[in-house]
Amino acid sequence: MKTIKLTILLFLIFCCEILYASDCSKISKLEAFEQADLVFIGVVTESSESEFEVKVIEVFKGSIQDTLLGVVNNELLRPKKWTTWLFYASTIEGDKIAVGPCSGSKSFEFPHGYNDVNTLIPLSKTMFSSPNDLVLLEQILKDKASNEMYFEILSLRNYKFNEQVSTLSVKLSSIEERLLKMTNTSILLTVLIGLILLIQLFCMSKLFTKK
Repeated sequence: MKTIKLTILLFLIFCCEILYASDCSKISKLEAFEQADLVFIGVVTESSESEFEVKVIEVFKGSIQDTLLGVVNNELLRPKKWTTWLFYASTIEGDKIAVGPCSGSKSFEFPHGYNDVNTLIPLSKTMFSSPNDLVLLEQILKDKASNEMYFEILSLRNYKFNEQVSTLSVKLSSIEERLLKMTNTSILLTVLIGLILLIQLFCMSKLFTKK
């Protein structure tokens, strides 16, 4: 009986994910990454109705200070204090950031994103005959979202690693070119010095021959 109930719940998840997909789901994770100026993991240390403060933990895109200030209004997200987030942020007003509802940002405590594969389902107690079924479904949804967020962060780390390797390859290539130029210059100088010495020896031999 429990197996049948679980199967029904999983089917309900699948159906609701299709029905309740929002306009934000039209933005792929790649598009969200490309549109963001900064992508990072951070802990919200302060939060008010007008702004919030974030301590940066790990950076995936952009040049970021250790602490950032975010702007809050009716059209932007307001993260709660002492929550950890994966931020896809835009820079505004100099060094401040803005985080939109469709940006792809989400907290570790509530890892549901509008542009995720596993979109959040609006749940109501009236949908279930037992409160335990609601708790079970909520946990299934959170586990799926957490799993997707885990692989999303792995992908971001892989992107950053590839960027660092690419940058290092360019620097190494530049160093090799400089060394090659220096080597060629050294060879040329050695040849010129050798020719000068040969000319000098030739001239000296002519002088000794005349004497």
